[in-house]
Amino acid sequence: MLCHRPTTFAATAVSLCFSAVVACGQLNDVTQTPNTENAGIQKSLEDEVGTSQGDAFQPDSSTYIIKRDPFRSIRRGRQIFQRKFTVEQGLGPRTNDGVGDLDHDGSLAAGLADSCALCHGRPRGSAGFGGNVFTRPDSRDAPHLFGLGLQEMLADEMTTALRAIRDAAIADATGAVVVDVECGENGVILDIFRGRFSRIPELDGREADETRIVDGFQFRDDRQGRNVRRGRNDVALRYSAWLRIDDAGEYTFRVAGRRAFQLAIDDTIVVDSASQDRDDRGSARGKRSRRVEETGVVALDAGMHHIVFVSLNSGPQDHVSVGFAAENASFRSIPESALFTDCTFDDRDENGSVTRGLIANGVNFGTITAHPDGTVSTADVEGVNEDLRIRPFFAEGSTISIREFVVGAFNAEMGLEAPDPMLTAAASGGSVVTPSGMVLDGGRDAIEPPPVSLPNEDSDGDGVVNEIDPAIVDHMEFYLLNYFKPGTYEMTRSAKLGQQRMEQFACTTCHVPTMTIKNDRRVADVETVFDPENGIFNGLFATAEARFVEVDDTGGTHPSLKEPGMGEFVVERIYTDFKRHDLGPAFWERNFDGTLTKAFVTEPLWGVGSTPPYGHDGRSINLREVIIRHGGEAQASTDAFLDAPAEHQEQLIAYLESLVLFPPDDTASNLNPGDETHPDFPQRGHGSINLSVLFNDPADLE
Repeated sequence: MLCHRPTTFAATAVSLCFSAVVACGQLNDVTQTPNTENAGIQKSLEDEVGTSQGDAFQPDSSTYIIKRDPFRSIRRGRQIFQRKFTVEQGLGPRTNDGVGDLDHDGSLAAGLADSCALCHGRPRGSAGFGGNVFTRPDSRDAPHLFGLGLQEMLADEMTTALRAIRDAAIADATGAVVVDVECGENGVILDIFRGRFSRIPELDGREADETRIVDGFQFRDDRQGRNVRRGRNDVALRYSAWLRIDDAGEYTFRVAGRRAFQLAIDDTIVVDSASQDRDDRGSARGKRSRRVEETGVVALDAGMHHIVFVSLNSGPQDHVSVGFAAENASFRSIPESALFTDCTFDDRDENGSVTRGLIANGVNFGTITAHPDGTVSTADVEGVNEDLRIRPFFAEGSTISIREFVVGAFNAEMGLEAPDPMLTAAASGGSVVTPSGMVLDGGRDAIEPPPVSLPNEDSDGDGVVNEIDPAIVDHMEFYLLNYFKPGTYEMTRSAKLGQQRMEQFACTTCHVPTMTIKNDRRVADVETVFDPENGIFNGLFATAEARFVEVDDTGGTHPSLKEPGMGEFVVERIYTDFKRHDLGPAFWERNFDGTLTKAFVTEPLWGVGSTPPYGHDGRSINLREVIIRHGGEAQASTDAFLDAPAEHQEQLIAYLESLVLFPPDDTASNLNPGDETHPDFPQRGHGSINLSVLFNDPADLE
């Protein structure tokens, strides 16, 4: 019998050992380089590999540790990230020893490093900002790795949403029923902005005006004309409506969570009410309704979009048709006789083609059109490849997953070859789920193969082969999935006003501040904020919060599973839309083959206060310079910034400077609050985000 119990972290750690080893940038292995301080990685590379990948019942395997001692895996991945690899362990040479056609393989120009932290090591001891790790005709910065797992999850879920819209459009255009919902007495929700149906939860006998959760949004009719309570996506909330049928055969429509009017299945249309509503800013927007007896049309002006509900079609089979004049779509043909159990969604044009808006997490990626023959037109898709796969990593958006990123970096920057069986299977068209829970499906995506795909095959023709055991890749992937998101430094009055300037200058059109993950695969979250009282060394204090559940699956034979809670998580201050944009010639980049790369993925702005120089190529010396460098699609925002008073410009920059990175080993936290009265402060007693206290065996250090 499985036993589940929630887990929380201690608010303080009064029994913490302040003599714990401090990690400093690149780390030596103390089994190779002993020292008086005993500073460095406590385990040999062989110990970190353990019994290789294994499974959840094989002790000392990477899967076992990830599943049952996850914070040890995170710490181990971090130590591997900082480890200085030796030649004997497989370090170097570069790809083909740096010889080959640079036009076709840019990794030939990569510099050789003996650890990941050589490039990604600022601030000290972190997966920090990095430097120019991949040489191009000009230069290329390595963006920081903070919050990498959040980016992977957001991009993956947004990809799923975009592809679901495409697949539904294809099914609709080819005549298939694309709405698989149990409508019946629970009605249908019409999410007008995104143009899709989803089911209303059970009403449980409550009045229709009561609060309910509908597809993740909370709707409330307070009958007082106040603002509708915001849901997780304000844009979609403003343009949502739902329709339900009660036992008397009466249909109720609501827009933005309020009752707009009611229709009875009759020979006439009964308008119960034409409400006054308010948008999320509190400004009133009148709702006009009119009755057209001949066609049974009730029109409702819902602000930005003109929404038309068409009701009561005369004939042998009465039905309700609902539509709206927005995004080139309309809703039709919901048969009343079927009590909505056979809901269909039909928005074909005169040629039978279906055009749908591509909206994911509030970001608009243009439109896609499906044709009756099953083909798809992607001419109006914006900021993403035709396959609708969002690739969040690298400036040009070229890599899907952390695992591909890790294996590629080991090879290109360190000459370490990882014959990863998971990437090999996925690159060959298979589907795998990595130990970190990422689905890599080679049938839907082009997965980057590892440099070595067969046992004892040396892709470079020199050096040690198969150096990186899959267990090392597993721990690195899990570490980066769970890596801390950036912090927030002091929010002065100027910085607070600067946050408002972000919206005023329309920076947030592309640098979207907040997004939501539906299923968070991490086991914890760390929130780091300005706290001069508790942040005893650098003014920052971090609070770790558990996001996992414990499951006793063996009756105590093995430590309990610590599984991610897979709950919803709101990602704040990320400031990206994961789209590629053309920001004009000042951002274009030369390639070795003479071409220009013109579009780049919107760089997340979290941590930007700590990461000069700026731009994907590092050519802008400060925040002001990179702001005014924006042209192309961002020209209007740049003009707004330059036209604003100097004080407003300074406020924007002050806010950006409050978005900071931090060194985890020097940042006090609820896991190690530190002790500034320590006689050796600040060399000791400065506090840290000490994951070792969360190990199954805290005394067994990495």
